[in-house]
Amino acid sequence: MAIFIGKFHWGLLFLGLLVLTSGSHFNKTFKLEEVVSENFAALDGYSHAVSPNGKSYSLSIENPLSIFPSGDNSPSCEGDLKGIGSLNTTCQLNTSLHLEKDLFISGRGNLEILSNVSVICPIAGCLVHINISGDFKLGQYTSIVAGTIVIDAQNVSLEDSSSLNTNALGGAPPAQTSGTPHGIDGAGGGHGGRGASCTKGEGKDEGDNWGGDVYAWSTLSKPWEYGSRGGTTSIEKNLGGGGGGRIMIIASSILDVNGTISAEGGHVGIEGGGGSGGSIIIHSPKLKGIGSVSASGGTGWAGGGAGRIAIDCYSKQKSVKIMVHGGNSIGCLENAGAAGTMFDSVLQSLTVSNGNRSTLTETLLLEFPTYPLWSNVFIESHARVAVPLYWSRVQVRGQISLSEEATLGFGLEDYPFSEFELMAEELLMSDSTVKVGSGSMLQAPLDEESESDLAPKLQCESDTCPEELIYPPEDCSVNASLSFTLQICRVEDIIVDGLVKGSILHVHRARTVVVNPTGSITASELGCKGGVGKGQVLSSGAGGGGGHGGKGGAGYFNNNLSKGGKEYGNVDLPCELGSGSGGGNSSSEGKTAGGGIIVMGSKEHPLWKLDIFGSVRADGESLEQVTECQTAELVGGSGGGSGGTLLLFLQTLTLANNSLLSTAGGSGGHVGGGGGGGGRVHFHWSSIPTGDEYVPIANINGTIFTRGGNGSDNGQAGSDGSISGKECPNGLFGLFCVECPVGTYKDVDGSDAALCLPCSPKELPYRAEHIYVRGGVTQSSCPYKCISEKYRMPHCYTPLEELIYTFGGPWLFGLLLSGLLVLLALVLSVARMKFVGNDDHSVPTTPHESQIQHSFPFFQSIDEVREINRAEESQSHVHRMYFMGPNKFGEPWHLPHSPPDQITQIVYEDAFNRFVDEINCFAAYQWWEGAVYSILSVLVYPFAWSWQQWRRRKKVQRLRKFVRSEYDHACLRSCRSRALYEGLKVSGMRS
Repeated sequence: MAIFIGKFHWGLLFLGLLVLTSGSHFNKTFKLEEVVSENFAALDGYSHAVSPNGKSYSLSIENPLSIFPSGDNSPSCEGDLKGIGSLNTTCQLNTSLHLEKDLFISGRGNLEILSNVSVICPIAGCLVHINISGDFKLGQYTSIVAGTIVIDAQNVSLEDSSSLNTNALGGAPPAQTSGTPHGIDGAGGGHGGRGASCTKGEGKDEGDNWGGDVYAWSTLSKPWEYGSRGGTTSIEKNLGGGGGGRIMIIASSILDVNGTISAEGGHVGIEGGGGSGGSIIIHSPKLKGIGSVSASGGTGWAGGGAGRIAIDCYSKQKSVKIMVHGGNSIGCLENAGAAGTMFDSVLQSLTVSNGNRSTLTETLLLEFPTYPLWSNVFIESHARVAVPLYWSRVQVRGQISLSEEATLGFGLEDYPFSEFELMAEELLMSDSTVKVGSGSMLQAPLDEESESDLAPKLQCESDTCPEELIYPPEDCSVNASLSFTLQICRVEDIIVDGLVKGSILHVHRARTVVVNPTGSITASELGCKGGVGKGQVLSSGAGGGGGHGGKGGAGYFNNNLSKGGKEYGNVDLPCELGSGSGGGNSSSEGKTAGGGIIVMGSKEHPLWKLDIFGSVRADGESLEQVTECQTAELVGGSGGGSGGTLLLFLQTLTLANNSLLSTAGGSGGHVGGGGGGGGRVHFHWSSIPTGDEYVPIANINGTIFTRGGNGSDNGQAGSDGSISGKECPNGLFGLFCVECPVGTYKDVDGSDAALCLPCSPKELPYRAEHIYVRGGVTQSSCPYKCISEKYRMPHCYTPLEELIYTFGGPWLFGLLLSGLLVLLALVLSVARMKFVGNDDHSVPTTPHESQIQHSFPFFQSIDEVREINRAEESQSHVHRMYFMGPNKFGEPWHLPHSPPDQITQIVYEDAFNRFVDEINCFAAYQWWEGAVYSILSVLVYPFAWSWQQWRRRKKVQRLRKFVRSEYDHACLRSCRSRALYEGLKVSGMRS
């Protein structure tokens, strides 16, 4: 929802939420009986009868028209009306009629008034009534002019440039009304809105005076009163414009308006005031066209107030303009007549619009229905609306909207304790005054009334917080102990684009408040002139600044020092008015006021969200002017007023860039005035999430001011005020309860940053760092993580370090490992002595082979021609090639690439070289084998030797396996040797 804002009179404002029930359904029939039976009361001498078309009502005439033949109920088309055809078929009027008395036309057919034909009865209050069963059509450039026009037909059509005109032809307004102004001021007449007055009273402006007053509020949905004549400027002659007449149109099917339907007040020059608009009622299922409907006030020296229009149409095109604005004032251009009312019976909504005509004159809203409730109230286009009741309630099912610099005021000026309530689903204050829009204002009290003798004293002598602001009553009733409280209550969402202003401003039982960049909520300069923290004043000396959240600055003038006001109030739950300062003279001119109070939410019903893109202020007053006494001697300047109070009960806060929360003190006046002390700001968070549920409750990018005001010349500056917040739970700190920094913890309630204590370094491993915890750390054992994934929690050790410390640390682990290695070496030495001789060799040794003493393994090739048995194969070789190298990890065995001369005839050289490459690759050791050997050589050498022997045997076995079963013997020239895999063998000595 949103809020439009205007200027509010004395009293309290209660903005309430009314939950909508299921929508009402309208199922009306369009019979004139509905209007006549309740409001017509027989049009000045008409009685109930049966109409010729069979409808349930008609109007008979006690004084028959002179045009009617005696005994006839209706004039004839051709004989009396000089037309063509019949009223029971189709009647076309092609001749203008000039009447001297009322005219009643009825029939079962159609009626058409042709182009350039007029029916005119220029007598105030004269009636033209057309009641036919068929269609009624008004041709181009055709008009009906009378004091009252009633048309009842199946379809009604007004063509281009046609008109139904009752302008300035209204009869006498109701008795005991004051629509016509008295005197010779040339004021405007009143009806739906007050007539304007261009006369200023002493100490007042035009808005405090008005011309004719409003009337006929009780028939708002079915208005049927004439407008009133405007005032005159001559004693001898009434020169005011006439009041507007009455028009009723009932179309059973369609009303097509391309011309004008007008009941405006009379327009005059500077000799008199404009007349007020009359009344228009329209009933039709469908309203269309591009024409206009107007009951506006007339132009004069002072403009007349507008009349009243009621529309009862299910379908209505927006292209039809409906106007109820006040008339223009020649004598005071800024103060047109007040707007009238336009009531939509189908939507049950009221619109008050002044057509963007600036005015200081008000439209009064008096009673409001409780059943059925209205759906919406729209106040638009510079309209000024007042509810001048001691107690009032404006309750609607939908929206109360003020736009385009509209204004809504409540209360009685003579009764400062008057109260009022606004109850709506949406309260829109935007571009005006209850959406609050750009250029709009919602205010209580008025600036010019704050010094009135009727103004009650605020709670200026008390430094305690009124209980009702902390625990307000559920029924939104305030003012038991406070005056000038502006309360917005039971409104779900409030959007402020304009100005909300009050001395003690309370937003209660709302869900969200959004203050847009052009919006402002302020209680600045509306606190006490004086009060608990009043600054001291010396005769002919400068005044000290008022105190509140901070002390007021001392004033200094003519070597006299005036002390500033004292500090007072509750830091943790403030709700005191700011104090002012006495001036340099005895009059009230040089006195300054402190800031007021703004309370949003309550302990039991906090705001869910407060978003500030504009400003919320309760600043003290500054007095810049130089103060002089009656003898024109310069005296010391006044001290600045102290800042007031911002007490915010809320769940979340957004303070956007360039936004402002302020309770700053006012600056001291020239010369030597002391600055006012700063006020108080308190954030009372309703529910602060903790632990894994924590989310930030405030987003602060704007500015919060509680600074003291500057002193003038030698005057001293006021002290800064206070900013406080509700105590934060464990893990959080500060005004906005943010998480304690990483590496700190907080295990007590409180908001002081010093409560976030550093975590103990003894509990943090040297390879670890503290980590972020959502909601802050609430215990001294702060969580941490290792600086790299290669380290393991909880001590951030490597796997080897974990093993070492599992066995008691480096020294004990070293002893245990040394013992194990010694034991293992002994076991392996015994095993070597026992098992190394049992190494498996695939080629059995022979006496001849055992005689060969060579420490290297060798490679042998078998002659493919000779047939020998396997026992002789190793001795019956063509040639034996020995591996070269010591067979160490750094220098493994290898064969030369060039084949010896003995085998060049039986091998392919290229294939043999490739075979040698593969053999050398297999003979080489892996790097890790040498690394293990090096480690064991340092730690336990016997184990290193056994490791080397074991890897040598594995290498010989791998070479045998390769030559025996994996190599395809492709280097041999003999096909048989390649096929049988018997041309090559690997053998070795046991040594």
